[in-house]
Amino acid sequence: MPVTTGVETLDQILDGGLPENRTVLATGTPGAGKSTLAMSFLQAGIDAGEECLYVSTEQTAEELRDSFEPFSYDISADRLTVRSIHAGAGGGDADFKQGSVLRRYRSGSESRAKYSLQTLGDGEPISESIALTPENLREFLFYQQSYDRIVLDSASGLRTLADDDDMFRRILLDMIQVINADLEATAIFTAETSTVQARGGVSQLAVDDLIQYTVHGVIRLWRQEVRGNYRRYLDIMKMRGVDHDTRRFEVTFTDDGFDVVPRDDELTEFFIDNRLPTWIDGIDEMLGGGLLVGTGVLFQHDGQAGIENLLFGVISSALDQQLSIAIIPRVSTPPRFLETLFESLGVSMSQLLDANQLFVLDPLGSWYEHQNVFDISADSDAAKAAMETLTDRARGRGTMMVFNTEAFVHTIGDNKTREFRYWVQANALEDTDLVLDVHNPMTMNDTLSAFYLDAASQVIDTWLDETGLQYVQLRKALSGEIGTVRHIRPTKEPPYVRTVK
Repeated sequence: MPVTTGVETLDQILDGGLPENRTVLATGTPGAGKSTLAMSFLQAGIDAGEECLYVSTEQTAEELRDSFEPFSYDISADRLTVRSIHAGAGGGDADFKQGSVLRRYRSGSESRAKYSLQTLGDGEPISESIALTPENLREFLFYQQSYDRIVLDSASGLRTLADDDDMFRRILLDMIQVINADLEATAIFTAETSTVQARGGVSQLAVDDLIQYTVHGVIRLWRQEVRGNYRRYLDIMKMRGVDHDTRRFEVTFTDDGFDVVPRDDELTEFFIDNRLPTWIDGIDEMLGGGLLVGTGVLFQHDGQAGIENLLFGVISSALDQQLSIAIIPRVSTPPRFLETLFESLGVSMSQLLDANQLFVLDPLGSWYEHQNVFDISADSDAAKAAMETLTDRARGRGTMMVFNTEAFVHTIGDNKTREFRYWVQANALEDTDLVLDVHNPMTMNDTLSAFYLDAASQVIDTWLDETGLQYVQLRKALSGEIGTVRHIRPTKEPPYVRTVK
């Protein structure tokens, strides 16, 4: 069961919250909000009647109270224990109990390096230096008490315990084992984003890099300059077993403490819209339910990606939902290609044409004759007349208009193409219809490309990367996972394409 972070939007990003009885790292630059996020997590536990522990390696309890004074956190709550520790190598005596983190530092010697923690209360030691073993952690750091939530702020303060990366990682694993398995607590460790260091001439990994290998999930925070002002951001680098949002979110501080600003797509309740599900795995989720009906949708591609795969799935879905289809084909799409496409869907293109469910607006005058194949190669007036005719004849519940813009531009030019698109929006688009414009913006002038971006209520990009993998992204929408990038691949089963997060 997920454990709430105390931050509503962050819980939504994490599909409910943090994994129970697991340790998560909050890493980031100074001032990004790591400690404040950690305290919000503990405050949620306090409010729920849970036992909470805040372990600081950098500040005393009094210093923490001063740091959190601007917020409404209850630092003096009965269910919150605040403990400061100082960590270092050495300490103990010849009988110092050896545990799993102790190692021989000189071959053939009985001498052993000892790693110790000193627990402080109001700046004064309240326990002797202890060997850092699981047994001693339970007894001297956690006092054999039961905790539901634990914060270690920051794990970077433990780096002095070991002079090599493997030993430090092992120390962390021991501590996480005690917290998650023995105490059955959920924890947040913090660590500053840092650079590779060197001690004694030996290169060391950055502390946050080392911790990432040992924890269940990583929340990244940072500050970034935006037009002369610094803004705070957050994203989830990993969270094992959680279907989390991968996008960047802005962070802010309120009187209640740490907060994450919802993206526009979180406000879908403010928009009442009709959608056409594509039934393509992952696409409808990304789109917030499907393609917007009664408006324009823009599919942009790079000329290399398999746009046909996406259109194939969308057209299949539209036919299943009893929509008529009006197509301005691509220059590279001859009649036989569409015939094969519809045959694979189990329907005949000729039958669809005869039944007034399919209409072809031919910009090149290269198609065969049929009452529902319109030669629009003359000018935009011919295209308008064709639209008026097909609107009267269409027998579906609505009409999906799939317009390959490039073919039209090559035939009648930029201005006439823009004029026709305006006319369609104003005269031919009903509440049950949708216009799906398709083009490669690199083949168009910037002004016309910007026009289509502005006219669309949803903008979807697809492209191939340098390795040949195809991706799809929702760039603009009233709602949905705006900015999300997903891998897309064809399948052998309807709707013949799916996405992978």
